Amino acid sequence: GQDLINKVSFQDVNKIFRMHCTGCHGNSGGVNLETHAHAKMNLERVRRSTIIERRMPQAPYPPLNQEQLTVLAAW
Repeated sequence: GQDLINKVSFQDVNKIFRMHCTGCHGNSGGVNLETHAHAKMNLERVRRSTIIERRMPQAPYPPLNQEQLTVLAAW
């Protein structure tokens, strides 16, 4: 809820990114999620691909669990 929205930081989101995303979405091009600035620039794409369409992350990375999806959505 609203409580979580006010408490989620980039550090929280970055833990998820490091475990599930930056292996592919680092500084090598495409969607870069390594820094706060890059992640914010790609926020809508991240929301669409992870929360709405559920097509990211892809193998070999495990899918996001509900708590991780909630944290991303709140950010």
